[in-house]
Amino acid sequence: MAKIPFGPTYDEMLNPALLSKNVRERALRALKEDELDPINLFNITWKDAGNRVREIVLPPALTGVDANIVVMLGCGFPSGSHKVGPAYSTLIEGLVDGEIVPGNTRFWAHRRVTSELERHMSRSCSDSVRL
Repeated sequence: MAKIPFGPTYDEMLNPALLSKNVRERALRALKEDELDPINLFNITWKDAGNRVREIVLPPALTGVDANIVVMLGCGFPSGSHKVGPAYSTLIEGLVDGEIVPGNTRFWAHRRVTSELERHMSRSCSDSVRL
């Protein structure tokens, strides 16, 4: 039987500093080099490499609202999508229950992202930005 690709605990997703230095470094490298590497499961977090929340703060002068609006960025998740966490939790449940068998069960997905959206996301996700 193929190895089940276990990922982070909820505590590790909330605070990636709890991961071993080796795992965190490998995951961050894979985020840039190979989005399909299973080590990317350890990038399911709202935090960047410096353990800061990825965010953009929109000030009242920009929005006209009497409070700052904080926009959290999910673009640092594997594949640039915050949907990876829910997909992983469903996958791991199927693996543990034996309903999904690595090497035998196949999944098909289509990826349609416009170049404009990809360009915007890569520009927005370099680091947290304060306007």
